[in-house]
Amino acid sequence: MKISDRKGNLNSNYGVLFGNDLYGYLASQTQSAVIGLGYEIERLINGAIPEDILTPHNEFGKIGDLNKSIVTQPEKPKAGERKGVRSDYGIFYHDKRKFLIIEMKMGYDFDTQKSRSIKSELQRLTDHIAGLTNYSGAYYICSFMAVDVDQIKKGFNGDFSPEQIMTGLELCAHLETDYEDILSKLNLDQQVNREYITEMVKFLHENPTDEIGFLERIEVQKTGQQRLF
Repeated sequence: MKISDRKGNLNSNYGVLFGNDLYGYLASQTQSAVIGLGYEIERLINGAIPEDILTPHNEFGKIGDLNKSIVTQPEKPKAGERKGVRSDYGIFYHDKRKFLIIEMKMGYDFDTQKSRSIKSELQRLTDHIAGLTNYSGAYYICSFMAVDVDQIKKGFNGDFSPEQIMTGLELCAHLETDYEDILSKLNLDQQVNREYITEMVKFLHENPTDEIGFLERIEVQKTGQQRLF
């Protein structure tokens, strides 16, 4: 995920924070990349799941002779005034008549209210699917980038027990994908991003009000032309 490819905002609150709209643009561009990274990791993972076990949306039952199936974005639809619930992955082990519902996050630092809301919604979704399939179900919170369970437990304020926590490595094992391969693709643009931020901040330090020059350099990075630095 290249920061230079993302759209920034010259009128963002970051401009107020820095007292300079050009620094604000760079910060909002970075924030946009951070948000996009969440979608990128899902794209990488979903694209790596073996096609023979990847089943249609909300198809929770056994299909053919498959003893295992994976549903992306399993959900409990909205009912009346109560909103629907969705998570990232449903993994069904049909031979054991059990399933796992998994909510994946990149990070692991959430406030108490958000953490408890995630847990409540996972419980609702698990109960819903258990009622539909007559399988036993369990739900998990997964932090893809965390290195161990204790790190995730602390980040979610202890709202999830160790038995309800899954690392990215464990998730990939269930999804039959290569954790290290996904991680390497996710990290592919790190050096480019460091160079981009360093060069743009250097330019702004020397030319703090040169909006035209700043935007020209942004465009150069996007189109892959020769650098102007």
